[in-house]
Amino acid sequence: MDIVFTGVITAVLPMQQGVSQRTGQPWYSQSYLLCYEQGQFPKSVSFSVFGQEKIQQFAIQQGEQLSVHLNIEAKQGQKGYFNDVTCWKVERPGQVQQPMQGQQQPVQSPFPQQGYAQQPMQGQQMQQPMPGQAPFPPQQPMQGQQLPFPPQQ
Repeated sequence: MDIVFTGVITAVLPMQQGVSQRTGQPWYSQSYLLCYEQGQFPKSVSFSVFGQEKIQQFAIQQGEQLSVHLNIEAKQGQKGYFNDVTCWKVERPGQVQQPMQGQQQPVQSPFPQQGYAQQPMQGQQMQQPMPGQAPFPPQQPMQGQQLPFPPQQ
């Protein structure tokens, strides 16, 4: 899935390099931090560009406004699973992009882009549940009362 974030590069981390154990070829990776607006508060996403050619081609600089196309993939490491967020395309505002033949259009995120509550919770009363609704947080059943579902083991 292609996810596009537009924002400002706030950090350029040092380039990482090594040698592939599988192929014996050198590899290069550069990580960046992009700050973007979503709702009332700014958010950040960390991503990497893999390959010396792409790092040089993208030439991402701190303070630059960009749209980055990211792939997110879970990978297994020595200590468990981790998310790998890699950038495969960079667009700069005002730069005309010619679509490549066979290129897919970005997929909209299935998650709504909503901001945080506009008003703080201070001084607000918690609402009582409507008849037939469960209270939140859930209350513990009284002795002898049956749970509406089997307990988790």
